[in-house]
Amino acid sequence: AFSPWDTTLLSDGLLWDVRSTKLVHKFDKLSNVGYGVFNPSGNEVIINSAVWDLRTFKLLRVVPALESSRIQFCHTRPLMYVYSPFEPVAAKETSKKLAKNRTWLRVLDTRDYKDVSTVDIERPIYDVALNAQETALGDEEEFGGSESELGGSDEFITTGSSEDGEYSEDDFDEDFEEGDGHLNVQWANLYDDEGDEDAEGGDDGV
Repeated sequence: AFSPWDTTLLSDGLLWDVRSTKLVHKFDKLSNVGYGVFNPSGNEVIINSAVWDLRTFKLLRVVPALESSRIQFCHTRPLMYVYSPFEPVAAKETSKKLAKNRTWLRVLDTRDYKDVSTVDIERPIYDVALNAQETALGDEEEFGGSESELGGSDEFITTGSSEDGEYSEDDFDEDFEEGDGHLNVQWANLYDDEGDEDAEGGDDGV
């Protein structure tokens, strides 16, 4: 993963300087699983569930919700969408807790990593993506009794905007609608009506 300014590269717990190609720092590996990404602030890196300060290279905190998870950042608001991607080998896991975690989509605040909302999709999640305008969130799920029987459903998560920059679980509403029985991508509206009106107003001024 590249830093927000493309000056450093994080790979397998190693931080590299892109220009000089020299190793800057080697982070302690607290786990052999997980992914490494930069926080959009540019001051922190997330390696599995560990959050490290790039200014001091010290461990800031451990966030259990990030364990073995992937992250999609929302660059227009201080939010991250966290999920544990489904892998075929994971279907044989005996840990009920770990299997359950693979059906959850979490929303965390990127500033303090506090849980804003958790939605149980009730099916393993393959992937999650934001559209270019960051007005919709899509998730690809497994649905069916086996890997050869894949289906889908439409699950919508509407997130409200917050004037003071603080978010709570009340800002996130969950609606569910049955799909057409095929593996598909579901999109969730990330703005309420008021936010849409503001966005439309901004477009008029361009």
